[in-house]
Amino acid sequence: MVSVMRLERIKREITQIDLWMKTGIPQWRVSLIERGIPPRREEAVKIAQVLGCQAEDIFPQMERVSHG
Repeated sequence: MVSVMRLERIKREITQIDLWMKTGIPQWRVSLIERGIPPRREEAVKIAQVLGCQAEDIFPQMERVSHG
């Protein structure tokens, strides 16, 4: 099964290298996350910001966090 994160990344024509450069998360770690390794909360937030999503939308296992 293809991850939601990967689908969103491809839809936006962003490579794993692009994510690395924009988030500071190494490409190998981005690859692991796409293949199902759970991201750390801060990684999920950084990736979601670059993809223009909420972390909970691309990582369903994440709990919703109220902001405010």
